[in-house]
Amino acid sequence: MFSWKGFLGGSQPQRDEPVILPESVRYALRYNEARLGKEEVLSMLERPKLGFASTYCGLKFLAPSNDALLRGIGLYAHASSENIPQDALNNELRKLVIEIEDHSVGAKKIAELSRYGLDVSRLYTRMMQEVVEKGYTQVILAYAGLAALPELITAGSTEWYVLIDDKKFHEDIRLIKGMKIANLWNIQLVPLSSLQGSVALIDDSKRTGETLESAVQTLMEANPSIDPKEYIAVKTGL
Repeated sequence: MFSWKGFLGGSQPQRDEPVILPESVRYALRYNEARLGKEEVLSMLERPKLGFASTYCGLKFLAPSNDALLRGIGLYAHASSENIPQDALNNELRKLVIEIEDHSVGAKKIAELSRYGLDVSRLYTRMMQEVVEKGYTQVILAYAGLAALPELITAGSTEWYVLIDDKKFHEDIRLIKGMKIANLWNIQLVPLSSLQGSVALIDDSKRTGETLESAVQTLMEANPSIDPKEYIAVKTGL
């Protein structure tokens, strides 16, 4: 049985000053059903002050290519481990995005994510510490849930998973495993049956509970022995 945890402490951290989104992105959010093409994603990556909002767009755009997505998540994990600046990470993600054929991605969350600037991951600090201390298998729900990865790594996690349910590009739900080996992150696609034991699902926010229900059903069908323990989301209103 899941327990749900929101932001611990009852109040939210002070937000950074909002960073203005690129004009083409603002237009897409208002008039194009919040769908961004390659041009808009690249414009996001050109603004490192947008923090995770730019990372989110870059990684989501890589979805059609398993290889590019694995490389992108690997770059993000490495940057999180080594405190690499956002602009350096964005430069590398930009190279990957350029190689992907143009398409559009839904990006309704970026307007909300951008309000938190560079420090959106800080919302997860205490919760990621608890998850690691309890020894739960950590499963991040892509893509917005990846905001938690820097704090998860800082808390000492050396093995985590990313669950991607994106039927537009892949019929099957994908599970990516990140494992630290000799100070390097090994990122690979693994079968859903790889998950074992007590699982904590890590998301960005909890609204209707549909995401939780879908993720649990998917995991339990792949491996009935999984023991869902906690669903973790920050009460940010994202």
